Amino acid sequence: MGTCLKAREIKRQVELAGYEKTYAHLVENLEAKALKPNDFNIRDLAVAFMGQEWVNSLNPKSGRMPTPVELQEATGDVVASHMFNQITGQFFYATVKEGYELEDLPFTKLVPTKPVTTAAMEKIPGLSEVGDEFSVIGEADLYPNFGISQDWQERGPLQKRGGIVKVTKEAVLEDKTGLLLERCRGIGKWLAWNKEKRIIDAVVDENAGAVAAPLGGHRYHWKGTSYATFQTTTPWVNVKTSNALVDYTDVEGAWLIGTQMTDPHTGEPIVFRPKHIIVTMQNAMTAARVMRATNVQTHVGGYAVTGNLVDMHSPSPLNEFTPGVGIVTSALLASRTATDTDWWLGDIGKAVNYFERWGITPVEASPNNQEEFERDVVNQFKVSEMGLAAVVEPRALVESRA
Repeated sequence: MGTCLKAREIKRQVELAGYEKTYAHLVENLEAKALKPNDFNIRDLAVAFMGQEWVNSLNPKSGRMPTPVELQEATGDVVASHMFNQITGQFFYATVKEGYELEDLPFTKLVPTKPVTTAAMEKIPGLSEVGDEFSVIGEADLYPNFGISQDWQERGPLQKRGGIVKVTKEAVLEDKTGLLLERCRGIGKWLAWNKEKRIIDAVVDENAGAVAAPLGGHRYHWKGTSYATFQTTTPWVNVKTSNALVDYTDVEGAWLIGTQMTDPHTGEPIVFRPKHIIVTMQNAMTAARVMRATNVQTHVGGYAVTGNLVDMHSPSPLNEFTPGVGIVTSALLASRTATDTDWWLGDIGKAVNYFERWGITPVEASPNNQEEFERDVVNQFKVSEMGLAAVVEPRALVESRA
């Protein structure tokens, strides 16, 4: 159909298949991305679904807005205002979603989304570990009973965010399709960026979300108490100071801190298997050099002025003890942490979850609303999402401070 679906082309489809099938066909192709919002022209859509007379009536010089019955009598066409609203709503939603599904938001991709049924603060139940309570059992002796105690944590109340796109008379008359799509894409983009920032804040425990869960914060709330993610003393230690990222020994230092953390119920070491090294853009190249080094060279004997120095070459120990660790970075990270030297080692998806009441959701305003009369807004669409990034296992991350 060319780069833009013209009114006559859509109208021809309506004449052949009817409004319902034409609408379904357009929606199906939008969802499959066979069509893009940029392929549409809002004025042509209005002509196809509402009739030329209706579009002409948007000009104040016409005196008044004819009713659908009058339009049908004047043009001989079937007027389908609900179809016009629905299809414009679909391509606005497709554009918002396009902006929302950005590819350069690494933290959002790594954090699992957990659907929830309530926006209020909610308890997440669990059971404690049994621990190593085994002992020798003599012949004919009874097996010991192991007790399991209740364990739980809580996540804070969810928060709602969104925005509204309005379609005015001028947008239809002057065909401001590009401006409307830009606005829609912007809503989607900035909703996504807002979510990414909140997830980063939860990972590094900074900014407005670094408060107790009952206050709407992202912090770990265990058995009625909220804890900062990174601790230098009890109940766990997951901070390594004076540990700027230079070579594999710094990764080793952070890894050792992780392996020394213990389960709060059993006192046994936890299993610390890092999947990610999190660095600011300023440290990204250094992280790549350190993590991707294939061997380590060591001089034995110092720098003697006589005799021969001994060089020892060995595979990088990181390949043995922290295999497959991916480098995670973002241009947002330094500003969210107020530092460009700190870095983190661990498992982002194990440490933080995103609890979602609903994902990005469009809602269309009812027709003949007050703004249509007062502001010449012929249609409007609201887009929202409700969720919260929250720490569920702080022991899955170790912070290194320079």
